[in-house]
Amino acid sequence: MSDAYDNVAVLRPHPRAEMVQAIDVRPVEKVALFTRHTLAAYLDVHVNTIDRLVKRGELVAYRVVGKLRFYPEDVERYVREHREVA
Repeated sequence: MSDAYDNVAVLRPHPRAEMVQAIDVRPVEKVALFTRHTLAAYLDVHVNTIDRLVKRGELVAYRVVGKLRFYPEDVERYVREHREVA
């Protein structure tokens, strides 16, 4: 039985000092995400327009439990990139 444990030791050696890295752990900042409807209201467009922008890949969306969500940073990036200067 000790042979099985010897094999595990070979597959998973103890970490040496040069293998160990320090990890900077910070609390994650909770950010409110837009839904399709709240984003449509924010941009003053129809929900179907939001769906078309996502389908064309112009607006980044994330699926959370099957529903689309949008980070405010991605929305602001889209607005900046599509700004028209008069």
